[in-house]
Amino acid sequence: MALPDLQALWQFSASKPLPGYPSSDHVTLYKPEDKVDDALSLLFRSATDSLVIGTDRFGTSLTEALVSISETDVRIDYGKFESGGIVIDGLDVVEIMPYGIAVTRHPMVAYRMTAHILRERERE
Repeated sequence: MALPDLQALWQFSASKPLPGYPSSDHVTLYKPEDKVDDALSLLFRSATDSLVIGTDRFGTSLTEALVSISETDVRIDYGKFESGGIVIDGLDVVEIMPYGIAVTRHPMVAYRMTAHILRERERE
């Protein structure tokens, strides 16, 4: 199962969420002040069922995380998403942006992102 909630990702943020921020189901991390690669590595390693990857922008630490995951029973599907997107266990959506990442936890958002990534793969 993916992370119990997204609270664990706040350890990689240089600042804590403001009161009222939906911190258990949404986290945005910014480069260079936040540890974006460390957060992505934790997210990848939390996958127990599936990863749907729609990006090719990975650093060395993320590539190592993917290699370790590929040695498990986690199903990895690759597709295409122009700005970069990843879906973890059909629950967590990671949008990769030039300035960082935004992570949202919602199964319907994950379903839509997965469908988009895989549909774009079919168009290639």
